[in-house]
Amino acid sequence: MESSGTEIISVKVASSEATSRVLTKRRSALWRAAQQAPRALSVISVVTILVLVVLAFIFAPGARAFQETFFNLHQLRETVFGDPSLNIPPIWGAFAKNIELFMVAEPIILILALGVALIRNATSPLMAGPRVLCTIYVDIARGLPLILVVQAVFFGFPALALPFVSSRTWFQYGLFCLVFCYTAYVSEVYRAGVMSVPNSQLLAGRAIGLTEGQLLRHVTVPQAVRVVVAPLINDFVSLQKDTAIISVGAGVIELLRQVEINEQIWFTDTPFVIAGILFLIVCVPLTRLADALLARDVRTRLAGGTRPTSRRRWRARASAEEIAQVVGA
Repeated sequence: MESSGTEIISVKVASSEATSRVLTKRRSALWRAAQQAPRALSVISVVTILVLVVLAFIFAPGARAFQETFFNLHQLRETVFGDPSLNIPPIWGAFAKNIELFMVAEPIILILALGVALIRNATSPLMAGPRVLCTIYVDIARGLPLILVVQAVFFGFPALALPFVSSRTWFQYGLFCLVFCYTAYVSEVYRAGVMSVPNSQLLAGRAIGLTEGQLLRHVTVPQAVRVVVAPLINDFVSLQKDTAIISVGAGVIELLRQVEINEQIWFTDTPFVIAGILFLIVCVPLTRLADALLARDVRTRLAGGTRPTSRRRWRARASAEEIAQVVGA
């Protein structure tokens, strides 16, 4: 009798496990089917719209003129590789000036902006003067368009006739313009990150005997930087694009000025298309990196939490009728 009871229990356990596996497979299949239809419909809709837009450009009455103006293959080739007979250098050399300016300005902005943000958030009475000064600087730098700053620096500083200020190169003037404007923007991003650090973290640091400097180094700044990494990358995408504005005052042949010269030779806008593509090659990966870092930060913050995925939410809505159908089968 005891052996018979054990066998009955084993059969029931096996039956329960089999039913659970069947339910899991059934739910997975239904979930995949429910997700595939909306996904396919979305993809088909987007592809259809893109095809219609392309066809509108191809069969437009002025399609030939549009192609000659913006996508002239001969001019595309000569813009990229240069043409010694027309004294047109390859566009890579001009674009390298933009990249160099961007790469030098970025770390300087990161360091100075962090200092400005910490000064503006300081509560010590001794920092009242620097705090007011930084506030005035941020208001001015954020309120002035970069092109006005470029005009003022490139034409105003040489007119001062000062030994050190008035004899700088175009690169140094351009670097100053970018750092002056973008330090203000990035400092506000840092400041938002610093203010997002929970006060409980600071109280815990003080409870274990950390000084204010140690709190900044070990608690405030690390947590603030983690929060603002993605917004910082977005600011540097804008910085990369704004390096083209420096040519307005510098007179140096960087990317924008080079394509303007090419445009005056051919009287078409094909060189500007190449310039746009080069900027996209740099900016699009940075944008995707910002999205990836933001998604990783969200996953990190939710680690160990109870936020359900869409699949889990769908499974949670499985009806008793479905379970009864499977069990009955």
